[in-house]
Amino acid sequence: MRYGRFAQSAEPVQPALVDELKFMLEEEKLARDVYLQLAEDTDLFIFSQIAASEQKHMDTLVRQAERFHIDVDDILVQEVGDFINPDLAILYTDLLTLDTQDVTQALQIGVMIETLDIEDLTANLQDPQLDALDQVFANLLQGSYQHLDAFNLALA
Repeated sequence: MRYGRFAQSAEPVQPALVDELKFMLEEEKLARDVYLQLAEDTDLFIFSQIAASEQKHMDTLVRQAERFHIDVDDILVQEVGDFINPDLAILYTDLLTLDTQDVTQALQIGVMIETLDIEDLTANLQDPQLDALDQVFANLLQGSYQHLDAFNLALA
């Protein structure tokens, strides 16, 4: 399915909502892409399982983009490991320069990603400009807490 190329919305969408929705979509892509690499490097099922969950998070955000007539094709056409946001591109590279074949290090990378995601989603829930996405962000936040718990349990 091809996303984007939507008719103009009757009401203009707040620029903050557009920016944050795109950022969160790309942050979920970062998580998915890193977990796919960690699954390959470690052969741990937890990474492929959570990568699939991150894809569902991306799909949820794409549906929200459709709802608000926001074109996110520029993000969706990026290959695994490629990002538009330069900070996420650097983070992806930095995370994968760690010893990703070490199981403990790989699980700690998962903890780092989920902690970042939780911080960003929590901040979004406190921003009144993003109220239209509160339920979506709350659901994603719950998923991130579950992922964090899974990584911490695996580390224990």
